[in-house]
Amino acid sequence: MLILTFLVLPRAFKLHNLLSLVPALILAALLDFNLMATKWISLAPYAANLALLFLADAMLAFGLFLMIRANLVLMPIDLFVNTLQKKTGRKWGNIKTVFDCTLLAISAAIGLIFLGGPHFIREGTIINAVLVGQYIKLYFFLYRKFQARKRGQQQIVDHRTEFPARSRRRG
Repeated sequence: MLILTFLVLPRAFKLHNLLSLVPALILAALLDFNLMATKWISLAPYAANLALLFLADAMLAFGLFLMIRANLVLMPIDLFVNTLQKKTGRKWGNIKTVFDCTLLAISAAIGLIFLGGPHFIREGTIINAVLVGQYIKLYFFLYRKFQARKRGQQQIVDHRTEFPARSRRRG
C-alpha cells in the first residue's frame, strides 16, 4: 500500500509516511489480543451477530473519521485511500467502500484460484466492506452540518454584538 501511495502522488509522499507501519503493527497485536480476550463471547441468534457487526463497523469508522480529521498517522491502507481522495477529490467514504470491495473481490478471486472457493468470506465481510466507508461518509456529513450550524449561530452572536440596539425588542 505504501508503494501504491507513492505511485499515486510521488511528490506528496514523505518519509514520515513510513510511520504508518507503526499503527498497523499495533493494530495487528491488538486484534490478536482482542480475539483471545473475547473468544468466550458467543451470540447464538444470528440477528445479535448482525447487530454487533453494525455497531462494530460504526465504531471502527468513527475512530477512522477522528484520525482523518485530526490528521494523524493512518495505516498504510487508509493512507492509500486518503491519497486517492486528495488526487481525485471524491468523497473519502465512497473511495473507502470501492477500495474495500475491490480488495474483497481480489481476495475472493485468489481463494477461487488457489483454494477452490472464496474461503473465509461470508456476508459479514461483505457488509463490513460496504458499511465502513459509508459510515465515514455519514460522519463527514454530520460534521459539516454541525460546523455549518455552529457558524450560523456565531454569525447571529456577532450580529447582536455589532448592533446591540437592533437585537432588543421594543414594546
